[in-house]
Amino acid sequence: PLPSNSRWWQGLRGPHAAVPGLDGDARPAGEHVVEVACALVAALRRLVGEGEADEALAAIADEARSDNQPKSYAALRRDFLLLFLYVIAAIVIAVLLVSRRISDVLGLVSAAEAIGHGRSVQVAGQSKPDELGRLAGALDQMGRRVERRVETLRRLHLLFRASYRMADMKEVLAQCSEAIAAFTRADRVIFFLHDPATNRLQARWPGWNITEELVEALLIPLEERTITGMVFQTGELYYSNDLEHDPYVHRETQKAFNARNGMYAPLKTEEGTLGVVAAINRPGGFGPEEVDAMVSFADAATLLIRHVRLYSELTGTVEELRRAS
Repeated sequence: PLPSNSRWWQGLRGPHAAVPGLDGDARPAGEHVVEVACALVAALRRLVGEGEADEALAAIADEARSDNQPKSYAALRRDFLLLFLYVIAAIVIAVLLVSRRISDVLGLVSAAEAIGHGRSVQVAGQSKPDELGRLAGALDQMGRRVERRVETLRRLHLLFRASYRMADMKEVLAQCSEAIAAFTRADRVIFFLHDPATNRLQARWPGWNITEELVEALLIPLEERTITGMVFQTGELYYSNDLEHDPYVHRETQKAFNARNGMYAPLKTEEGTLGVVAAINRPGGFGPEEVDAMVSFADAATLLIRHVRLYSELTGTVEELRRAS
């Protein structure tokens, strides 16, 4: 250990530092004191010290006290004003968003009311990726289906008004074929009526967009596995949008009509099935809306065909009675 009066301590003394009690000297009056922490490094024969003057310690204390003091009134007013502006901006944005939502909902309500009255309507907002967009898409689809149903009823009404007094089979087939083609937008419509004598389905003319020569060549035996025969036997509607690869298609009919897609509906009565009506080649193919309408048109055609047959039978019976009398 170094003695208290060693020269190692002399370097710490100066005009701005004094270490009292180390060498027995008193602190000189008026001198500044530096508090020093020292450590002896024996290998280097050096004494390392670190310390702070009174002025530095006082500056640190003043800075700490200034940080802990409350903010001035001007700073508080500025912060309050900024907070108020932020709140106002948030309220305005919320009002705009809510008003847009309300306008979308009101538009959907108006569209639903128009659909309920059977009017055609274009629903906006279907492209939105949220619940309102999905609801708009569903309403638009429902509106199209309602519009198609109303059109179906209107065309059926016109068909019955034009055909209920008809007693000629060709007139009935022509009117029914035109109505089906107008609604489904099929390129061709043809009726196949069952012939009990030959147990075949015979194509009947007139149809829609077909020639009499082409119709006379179309005979479909019920023994063969065909779409027309299957619909006749099962009494269930069948449609295909890929007739070229359908395993049940009648190849002669498919080639004769160049059929790409088709829909076949049975002509059913309480006693049995009279035949099959087929709609061929609709642009874009057939879907659920055309299926529903085809069933209605097939039922209407069945009633009219049956009416013509009954009228023909009654007329024949009356003629026989006349001849007998």
